[in-house]
Amino acid sequence: MPTTKLTLPSWWTLELYSFLIDMPIECWVWEFMRRARLQKVLGTGSVDAMNPGPNLEKINADHINYYKNWEWFVKFHRKPIFFPPAVNVPDRWPDGFHGQQYRIDELEKYFVPITIDLSRRDSVIRRDFEMVLKKLRTEHPDETSRINPRRSVWLDNKVLEIWDLRQLEVSWSSIERILGLSDKKDYIRKSHYIAEDMIDKGKWIELAYYIGETGGDDLSAG
Repeated sequence: MPTTKLTLPSWWTLELYSFLIDMPIECWVWEFMRRARLQKVLGTGSVDAMNPGPNLEKINADHINYYKNWEWFVKFHRKPIFFPPAVNVPDRWPDGFHGQQYRIDELEKYFVPITIDLSRRDSVIRRDFEMVLKKLRTEHPDETSRINPRRSVWLDNKVLEIWDLRQLEVSWSSIERILGLSDKKDYIRKSHYIAEDMIDKGKWIELAYYIGETGGDDLSAG
């Protein structure tokens, strides 16, 4: 990737990222995820994730919403992504699914069919389920990676801004000037490594697992 570009597209501004303040964990999953998927959709082209007027002829209509940031979905009081639950009833819509367009298909799945006698009391069902789960866990240990979400670090370090600027072929020195970080090249590169880890190397998937375990935040939560 060239590193000598000094100018920005006319549409790019830091104000495009103001929505990130006080946004929930789901927001960061979406922002990391849509950039990772845009990389695949666009192929060798640079990702212009925040472009309000992208060239949509390059992508399939199903992928248009990858150009919409989290704030756009908040305005319509809906979430763009569905986080599949660990427990499902066959032939029924999964719990929590409300017509979201995108789902986290990258999550590894290993289902074990279990039948439940609903004529029994809840206390008995819970007791027996815990016994079955304990036995299954000895055969299939929980190997899910753990992640500590660091929204304040991602926000303060401007990880999305820096990753996006590098995608737009902006030089390191120009990024320093644009973001007002004079003589902080090491700081900027560290932030870029964080973004690469989450986007290019797919660590956002671990963040999605975290939401599946905790239930995530409300749309308006900090």
